[in-house]
Amino acid sequence: MSKDLKKLGRVAAMVTASALASAALAQPGSGDPDVIVGDLIGYSNYGTNSTGTPNDNWIYAYAIGTTSCNVAPVNNSVNDLLWVASTNRHPVIGQNVYRLSVKNGATRLEMIGQGWLKHGFTALTQSLCNTCSGRGGSVLGVGCSDPYSSGLNGSQSNLGPRNHINVTTGFFPYPFTNPGAGYSAPPAATAVIGRRVQIKRVDINPAQNPNSLYFSESQYVAQDDSAERTKSRGNYPASTNNASYRRATVTNNATFSLNNADSTRRTSPAIFAWRDYGGRAANGNFNLTVDNEVELVPLDFEGDGRFWVAGRVTDLGNGTWRYEYAVENLTSTRSGGGFKVPVPAGVSVTNIGFHDVDYHSGEPFDNTDWASSVGGGFVTWSSPQTFAQNPNSNALRWSTMYNFYFDANTAPVAEDVELILFKPGTPGSMFATVKAPGELPPPPCPPCIADYNESGGTPDDADVAEFFAAWNNGEPCADANGSGGTPDDADVTEFFTLWNNGGC
Repeated sequence: MSKDLKKLGRVAAMVTASALASAALAQPGSGDPDVIVGDLIGYSNYGTNSTGTPNDNWIYAYAIGTTSCNVAPVNNSVNDLLWVASTNRHPVIGQNVYRLSVKNGATRLEMIGQGWLKHGFTALTQSLCNTCSGRGGSVLGVGCSDPYSSGLNGSQSNLGPRNHINVTTGFFPYPFTNPGAGYSAPPAATAVIGRRVQIKRVDINPAQNPNSLYFSESQYVAQDDSAERTKSRGNYPASTNNASYRRATVTNNATFSLNNADSTRRTSPAIFAWRDYGGRAANGNFNLTVDNEVELVPLDFEGDGRFWVAGRVTDLGNGTWRYEYAVENLTSTRSGGGFKVPVPAGVSVTNIGFHDVDYHSGEPFDNTDWASSVGGGFVTWSSPQTFAQNPNSNALRWSTMYNFYFDANTAPVAEDVELILFKPGTPGSMFATVKAPGELPPPPCPPCIADYNESGGTPDDADVAEFFAAWNNGEPCADANGSGGTPDDADVTEFFTLWNNGGC
């Protein structure tokens, strides 16, 4: 009998009334469960349902094996995580895939695939992360771990849609196949690829992505370990550690198989891979080292959740800099609806771009790309529609990451970028301090100060007018005597001495 079948057979034996009662009697202030992804343990590579001559848009399907751990610090039944089959009091498990590549001289981490949510049904009592308390079945006991193979996590019949989940509260309707008023029932799963992690051939084919690195990510969401619950019990933000990632390799075969590499980076969402693996050798290829030029900033507001904002600036060596940003929504149900980067007047902005990840298999969310614009001192990206216009517009929803990038002709300085929230509420936006384009450098000073407008020939009244315009504005070039500081009367005297002498 397979391990998966053995696990299914233990459900009835391990569900006990006492375990359910002890969790239900938890009182505020007595602690909280804390579920993390302790390990990413393998892949199921399902291939594609497309036929004929392969093309870039063929979809390949995957599932990721996961092991969860309850790392609550106090060993008592109050801190056990509810894990009850056939109800909405069990965790759901998200699965994502990312790729780190060099794009036009700069590094970029992109989310290239996501799947529907595996619904948990029972918890074992293993000890991957800590010593297990021994409580399992209808709970994941303190210190205990529970493996779900990639086969279980890829079982289409137990994969539910993301749109049912309120990630802030952990609530979802059950059964997801008949969710009731206010929710849409999912369509039947398409053969091979339906509901599983879906990746386009162009994004996973090693021949089309030379020297790229790949990463898998998983995230557990549960009512017992939600942002809202942990805030109400004084333990916020426990729910910000429920995603982990691991590097993967891709085999250039018929299914573009994913394989584990390195070890799992526990409690770090995949956006951290940009920094952790972004270092490059002299030839420009990744060398599995840290890139400390990648900035990572958390954005939290209590009772809703966390975003991560990452940024990296690359000097392209031709008088321009590439500004790359990524934003991952870890646990915010309000989602992101816009992103703004300040740009000073006169700065030239080119090659503006955006990248997101497609929803699929019947999710109601729009996949239209965000629009970009330059004006009012900002580069701005916006969801195609506001929440009021279309609640299912393409927003930066939980467990997804979007990219924003452009080139500019000024060097970076520290500035506040703005994440505009999609669903109405307070605050309406949040700010992260990362690198952004600085001011244009001042023009060079005239080589001959008496010929201030650099017209050549004998200095004349036009040079006087040009000098006084600069002097009145306090421009450094009007410091005719080189004394430093704000231009003053002594500089006027020096200018006219030179001007009268017709020299420099």
